[in-house]
Amino acid sequence: MRERLRYPAFRIPLVYLVVALPWVLLTDLLVRWASPSVEVENVLASIKGAGFVLTTSALLTVLIGRALRRVEEARDRALASEARFRALIASFDDVVFTTDADQRITDMIVARGSEQDLARAIGRTAVELFGEDAGLPPMELGERALAGESVVLDWFAETAPPIFPVSEDVTSLRFILGPLRNPDGAVIGTIGVGRDTSRVHDLERQHKQFESRISFLQSYDSLTGLPGRTLLESRLAEAIAVADRDHGDVGVFTLNLDDFKDINDSLGYEVGDQVLQAVARRLATVVDQQHTLARLSGDEFAIVRPVPADRDAVEEYVHEVLSVFETPIAAAGQNIYV
Repeated sequence: MRERLRYPAFRIPLVYLVVALPWVLLTDLLVRWASPSVEVENVLASIKGAGFVLTTSALLTVLIGRALRRVEEARDRALASEARFRALIASFDDVVFTTDADQRITDMIVARGSEQDLARAIGRTAVELFGEDAGLPPMELGERALAGESVVLDWFAETAPPIFPVSEDVTSLRFILGPLRNPDGAVIGTIGVGRDTSRVHDLERQHKQFESRISFLQSYDSLTGLPGRTLLESRLAEAIAVADRDHGDVGVFTLNLDDFKDINDSLGYEVGDQVLQAVARRLATVVDQQHTLARLSGDEFAIVRPVPADRDAVEEYVHEVLSVFETPIAAAGQNIYV
C-alpha cells in the first residue's frame, strides 16, 4: 500500500476523501450551530453527503487501483522485454548505442561490458571518452547521421584505440550509424549498431598470410631464404635485358657440394640442413645485393651477375667464391669441410 501511495494518481481519492468528508460534516455543523431550529432532515442530509463521499472515494480507489495494476503490468512487461533484448544483443557480441543531439551517449548495450565501462560512457561524447585523435572521426560521422544519413565505420583493434569497451576476443567491429527519430519523425539523436566482424577479419588476414606464404614458397627457398629456380629465371631474364641494353655480358655461376649425400647419410638430414644454411650465408658474402644468389635444388646453388669481358677477371671472381669454403663449417659438434 505504501508503494502505491507514491503514485500521484493513487493519492487522488485519498485527498478527495480527506477534503470532502470534513467539508460535508463541518458545513452541516455550522448550519446547526447558526440555526438551532434546523430540522432533523439536515442531519440525514449530512449522513447522506458523508456516505456519498465515502462511496465515491471507494469507487475512485478501485478504479485507479485497477488502472495502476495495468500500468505496473505493462511496465513489468516492458522491463522484461528490454532485459531479453539486452541479453540477446549481448550474446552476439554486438554493440548497440544511442546518443542525443549533442552526440552524448544516452544508452549502450555491450557484450560482456563491465558496469564501470558503461557508467563511464553514459553522458559523454566520443571525444570526451577517447580524446580527439580517436574520438573525432566517429563524431564527424555522427554529424552526418544527425543530418539524416546512414554511415559505416570499420574499427580494428590492432590499428586503433578502442572506440567502445568490448571483449578481448573482439578484434574488429563494423559500426552502422544512423539518425534516431521521435514518433513525429524529427531527428533527436543517433543510433548505432556495432557488429562483431572478428571472425571474418581473422579469416581474411589468415587468407592473406597464406597467399603471402604460398607466394614466398613459389619464389624463395624455405630453408635458406634464397631465391628459388622460378625467381632465378626471372632475375636472369632481367639481367640479360639490361646487358643487351648496355652491350655487356651476364655470367651464370653454378655450384654443388661434393659428397653432400655422405653428410646426410652419416650425420642426418638436420645437420645437412645446417650445412646448406651455412653455405648460403657464406656465398652471400661474395654476392652483391644487386646481383642474384639462388638455390636451385638440393645442394646446388647459382649466382647471376654482370661479368667483364676479361676472362682473367671472371676466374678471379670464381676463386673468390671458392675461398669461402677454405674454413670448415661447424655443425653437430665437429668441423665439416665442403
